[in-house]
Amino acid sequence: MKSVSAIVAVMTFLASLPAFAYCPSSPSVEEEFLESDLVFVGRVVAEQKIHEAPGGFFDGIEYQLSVVEPLRGKPKALVHIFSENSSGRFPMMVGNSYLVFTSITPGTFAGNPVFTISYCGNSGEVKSKVKALSLVRKLSKSRPNTAFERDLPRKAAAGPSTPR
Repeated sequence: MKSVSAIVAVMTFLASLPAFAYCPSSPSVEEEFLESDLVFVGRVVAEQKIHEAPGGFFDGIEYQLSVVEPLRGKPKALVHIFSENSSGRFPMMVGNSYLVFTSITPGTFAGNPVFTISYCGNSGEVKSKVKALSLVRKLSKSRPNTAFERDLPRKAAAGPSTPR
């Protein structure tokens, strides 16, 4: 009987722990900079719960970030980031500033292209990403806004051709 109680106690404890995405490896700042569609410093100005997400994602939160400092690509003044409600979510707080490495996703929200952030990457609150931001600024100067070498992200970043 003691072993059953111990197993139940351990299982209850483990179930109460937060789930984390599995990251087999994390890209270096340089790798993620080169692979991202947009890299920028942005301040979260709004968030909205999304119950029916496009592109086969779970429900989640759409964050709207005001671009403070573009570092790769040519983001609009306001970028929409989707974070699905899964172990790979990337939670943000309204009012906080983030260094963001983003990738374009299929679909739109209210006619706006939607980007995602990798939980396993180098994105994070600016105050905790000082070294990464310094390196990204150097990379940005050495490759002055040459993002969007790929056609799809270039079209998506410019906005959809027809509203959905």
